Amino acid sequence: MGGPDADPWSVRITQTDADFYYALWIRDSLEIAVERGPLVPGHLTQPPPSHSDLVRGGAAELAAGWQAWWSDLARAAPAWDCATKYWDRAGAPYFDGLAEWPRLQNLTRVLWNEADHWFTEYKRITTIALADRPSEHGAAARAAADKLGHPIGDVQVDLVVVPVEGDVPLEVTRSRYIVPQDVYDHPDWHNVLVDILVRAH
Repeated sequence: MGGPDADPWSVRITQTDADFYYALWIRDSLEIAVERGPLVPGHLTQPPPSHSDLVRGGAAELAAGWQAWWSDLARAAPAWDCATKYWDRAGAPYFDGLAEWPRLQNLTRVLWNEADHWFTEYKRITTIALADRPSEHGAAARAAADKLGHPIGDVQVDLVVVPVEGDVPLEVTRSRYIVPQDVYDHPDWHNVLVDILVRAH
C-alpha cells in the first residue's frame, strides 16, 4: 500500500497472463470463426499450428462458447488481483469454466499442453523485453493532467497486452483495455496512454 505521498492513480499492465493467451491460441488453432467486435481482438501475430481437423462440425457452438469464454476473461478480475481472479479457479489445465460448452472444453483440454508450450516461449521473450523497458507512466500522467487542467485523481487503469493484430486498444471499461502488442510497442504509445488516462476520469 502506498504512503501518504504516493500518487492516487495507478497503471497496471498485464502482459503475460496465460489465460488470455490460451483462449486466443485455441481460437486460432481450431480456426474458430468469431466475428470481430468491441471486445474481440484480431488473430495472434504468430499463428499457431492449425488443428481445425479436430472440429468436425458444430462450428457455431464452438464460436458461441469461445465468445462467452473471452467475455468472461475480459471482464474478470485482473491477473494481479490474485484473491478474486475468476480464472485462477476455472482455467487450465481442466478449464472447468467451460463446463457449459463441453465440446470446446474437451478440445481445449486436448490442446492445452501445446498451447502452454507456446505460451512459455512467448513469456520468456516478453520478460526479457520488459526488463529493458523504462516506465512511461509518470510522464503520461503528467501529460494527462495538463490536458485535464488538474492533477490525475484516484484512477486505476488495467491494461491487458496481448500479441494480436490490431492498431487500437479495445475498451472493456473506461479503466480497462485489451491492448495489441504492436500498439504497446509503437512509438506513439505515450499518447495512447495519455488518452486512456484522460478517458478514465
